[in-house]
Amino acid sequence: MGVQSPARPPSGNDAAVGDVGEQELIRRYRTARRDRRLAVLEGFHALKHALRFGAEVVEAVASEPRRLDELARELAPDLAGSLAERVAAVGPEVLAELVPQAPRTGVVAIARRPEVDPGAALADPRPASIVLLEDPRTMANMGACVRVAAAADAAAVLTTGPNDPWHPDALRGAAGLHFALPVAAIESLPESDRPLVAIDPGGEDLRPAELPLQAILAFGTERHGLSDALLARADARLGIPMRAGVSSLNLATAVAAVLSTMLARALKLPEFYWAPISTIVILLSPSDPFTLAWQRFAGTALGATVGALIATFFPTNWVVYGAGILLCGILSAILRLGGAYRFAAITLSIILLIAHTAPPGIVAYHRFVEVSLGVAVALVVTRVWRLPSPK
Repeated sequence: MGVQSPARPPSGNDAAVGDVGEQELIRRYRTARRDRRLAVLEGFHALKHALRFGAEVVEAVASEPRRLDELARELAPDLAGSLAERVAAVGPEVLAELVPQAPRTGVVAIARRPEVDPGAALADPRPASIVLLEDPRTMANMGACVRVAAAADAAAVLTTGPNDPWHPDALRGAAGLHFALPVAAIESLPESDRPLVAIDPGGEDLRPAELPLQAILAFGTERHGLSDALLARADARLGIPMRAGVSSLNLATAVAAVLSTMLARALKLPEFYWAPISTIVILLSPSDPFTLAWQRFAGTALGATVGALIATFFPTNWVVYGAGILLCGILSAILRLGGAYRFAAITLSIILLIAHTAPPGIVAYHRFVEVSLGVAVALVVTRVWRLPSPK
């Protein structure tokens, strides 16, 4: 892992680049955006993830190199003290010429794309799924899917169609997490021992317990879905259950829901379906997703704690149950949790009203972890669209 020096040794204290040097720098970055051997990294997080996962960074420039170390101390301690000396200083006006939208963190870089062997990814023996995106149309969606797949420790992300999954816009949406797992464009899906599962609205209801952990999860476009050829080749066709009148999920939402399900299953959580439920509720809610995520997280924690204590020390009857709901409301008001009260009441109801074989404390812990996992996956996706410019 490291940064190769550009034409001249980079330094956080470099003088301004001359006119000729500026034009050459601009040419290199604009050419790199079209070069399928290179990846343009826009923003601190993209550079951070690239370095963290072993990318070969060819050059990097920043408008305030010393500020990068401040960000690293706050957000990436493993890189603290080393970023400023790895980048060349350029003026903000030059940085704005290098990429279509200059990142607010003031840093861009060029890295070499890793060589990806789709056959090797398909042969990965780990109990991890591969995400197949058939002919994706939107770069932001591709980036979001890569980001979710990396968070869920998927074996790879493969795409078909003309769009490059390593396009700078997709890289920005994924915050550079392309380097965390194999990501490649393929002409068609090679044969493998992995079962091919088509995620299709016309398929049978998704039953996560029956989903193979090594499956290839195929997702189509939001408008047209999967092709007839891929559907015919699939070993199974599964759909995500939705309420009447809802035609489809956003591609990233569908990928997030399935991967949060499989991640919860891999962690052997007994009622793993609460993870995708939480993911879908947050992503499809008209409310601010960050506010809703906080309310669901805090409310679940409060409801799980109160429910576990009540179930441990008191018999469950309507008086105890009503007192528990009231207590959740009082504590939510004291702690100023606002809308989190309804999630606390839901969690408490699940713990007290549904028969469980495990002790109350274990049940409460499982509900909290399952919901938190779904919330975390939803936030990974939400962050891509909530930030119009890279950080």
